[in-house]
Amino acid sequence: MTTQTGITRLIVSPQRFLNRWFGKYDFSFVFWIGFILILLLLIGLPSYWLVLRSLMQVNESGFTLSNYIEVLTNPRFRQAALNSLILATGTGVLSILIGVPLAWATTRTNMPLRGLIRILLLGAFSMPTFLGGIAWILLAAPTSGWLNRVFVELTGTEKGPLDVYTMLGAIFVVGIYSFQYVFLMVSSALEFVSSELEDAATVLGAGTLATTFRITLPLVLPAIISGFILSFLEAIALFGSPTLILIPARINIVTTEIWQQFQYPSNVELASAFSICLVVLTAALLLLQRRLLARKGYTTLTGKAGRKRLIDLGYWKWIFLAFCLLVATLSLFLPVYVLLRTALSKSWGRPLDASNLTLAWFEDVLFKQPFTSVAIQNTLVYAAGAATFAMLVGIAIAYIVNRKLVRFYQVLGFLPMLPLAIPGIVIAVGIFSAYSRPPLVM
Repeated sequence: MTTQTGITRLIVSPQRFLNRWFGKYDFSFVFWIGFILILLLLIGLPSYWLVLRSLMQVNESGFTLSNYIEVLTNPRFRQAALNSLILATGTGVLSILIGVPLAWATTRTNMPLRGLIRILLLGAFSMPTFLGGIAWILLAAPTSGWLNRVFVELTGTEKGPLDVYTMLGAIFVVGIYSFQYVFLMVSSALEFVSSELEDAATVLGAGTLATTFRITLPLVLPAIISGFILSFLEAIALFGSPTLILIPARINIVTTEIWQQFQYPSNVELASAFSICLVVLTAALLLLQRRLLARKGYTTLTGKAGRKRLIDLGYWKWIFLAFCLLVATLSLFLPVYVLLRTALSKSWGRPLDASNLTLAWFEDVLFKQPFTSVAIQNTLVYAAGAATFAMLVGIAIAYIVNRKLVRFYQVLGFLPMLPLAIPGIVIAVGIFSAYSRPPLVM
């Protein structure tokens, strides 16, 4: 109990905590500098090793730009970069097309079951995209997919219409697990938009559609753009689900190319150069976002607290409800069903009847596999530790930036966004670069 009290005092009031142990000296600046150094270490160290290793010659001493020249001139690498841009852009556009209507319907209209829809969409957000990719392979594989087999049985055709092993299939799978970024940001922004401007537009003769596109959505444009950026970065940084879908289709993307550079014979220098190019690309996108949003102001000024009025959609509310349920089915119900159906089947290709039901797979995973319990424990410890650490550092940095405690607070506010531009596999390259080979002696 004493430890918890001390930690609570340290977070809530660092100066009071330090005064208790060191007297009436102002140590708060040292406390904040410590968090700044932690942030710089977390971001700067992998970046330093990436840059250093990308400039090294393979199996030789000295520096060179040949790795960057190879990345920029090799047609295979250029095609992989183009494929990643197509995947990320398609995912961002799909996220807007799904997330914005859902956010508007659940926050500004009288659509039924708004609370339930929000819970279902957030439930889909909790499903890892890797599991979603596996589920949709089971659902939409060209010959063995469950949806294709149902279509063949119903129509008598030889082949179903769905093929997840395409770029469109990858965009769809990644998009239905990334649109929640747009949904969350836009719905939160819409909660703070007053209905007064919408009422004024209605009095002047504007319809619901015109008011939405000319008044409501422009006010939440920063949230829409931010959601697009997050969805874009999520797609361009993903490795698991795009690898499962695109490698069988012989479509390479940046993350799979970086991974392939670690296959024998490994080329860490080339992988580092490729990673730096990816970081520069996505960091430039973040800077572009800031420039676009800095040109206009998006603050709504009123003389009193804003009122909230739900828009009556009439019979259209049922159409929006059907759209919301369709999205929930594609992102949550169908994937969970097919995963559960496969896990409970002796043979997943056979019908799910009494003779095909089994719990043997759960017994094998939970009790017979020697590393399952250890893996679950490690995952929980790693997740809880990472979340706690990120929360403490994030709160401290946000406090420093908002209170303008240091001169370079604007730069400090941009630095936490950079990890969004650094895929996990790129960070792994940086760590591998630091420990796989002694650094050059300068």
